[in-house]
Amino acid sequence: MYENTEPSLIEPSDDAILWRYLSLRKLRSLIEDRSLFFCQLDKLVDTREGSLPQGTANHIRKSLSTPDKEEKIGSFEDVNRLVIAVNCWHIHEYENSLMWDAYAKQGVAIRTTFASLRNSLDMAFSHVQGGMVRYIDHDKDEENRAQSLERGSQWSAIEMATLKHPSFEGEKEFRLITNLLDDVTIMNESTGEITKPIRIENGIFVNVNLYRMMHEVILSPHCDDESERAVLSLMQSRSTLAEIPVSRSTLYH
Repeated sequence: MYENTEPSLIEPSDDAILWRYLSLRKLRSLIEDRSLFFCQLDKLVDTREGSLPQGTANHIRKSLSTPDKEEKIGSFEDVNRLVIAVNCWHIHEYENSLMWDAYAKQGVAIRTTFASLRNSLDMAFSHVQGGMVRYIDHDKDEENRAQSLERGSQWSAIEMATLKHPSFEGEKEFRLITNLLDDVTIMNESTGEITKPIRIENGIFVNVNLYRMMHEVILSPHCDDESERAVLSLMQSRSTLAEIPVSRSTLYH
């Protein structure tokens, strides 16, 4: 289920356009498993993922009287990276050439809106939240944030998952976020069958309603005919997806 319980998360408007750029392998996994993959923070490229801003860390150092304060801060960040997992989307009105090149040169982009993405997770077996990424320099002393800590507010693990360095700002990212400790177990009232999310070593698969989620599937501007046939075949393999438009990118036309 999708429900934001973290007040600091910033959601886009319901009609905001979101893009998910995928390789053909990941598209096949999405369609066959009918699930979005959420990757653990510690498996992402950016080593700052899940870490505290320096101003906050400095405030904690001042408040802790134990000699192992650095170890405690490090342990807190390490645990966050292990238990928080994210699924990443690009917010933009139009498709993006840099995103094609980085994530889906021979793949596809799924176009949707925030409202449709949120509603597609109504029956998800995990508690999912969402927020727009904020781009901050972790190494700068965030005086305003440190002052707010002194007034009693705190960084949560979920909120920390929406912080990235300004060098990634071009990604204009929206993140779906789940805490791997918050799995929802569902029992079928008729059969008694118990369903849980599917975990793997690097994260978790969360079930999603693909028909609600997908407004359109767009083929990469670099896509060849063989890849196009593969995408069309995948979409036709599910009767519920057969009506969803599939088109080639017009980026360079």
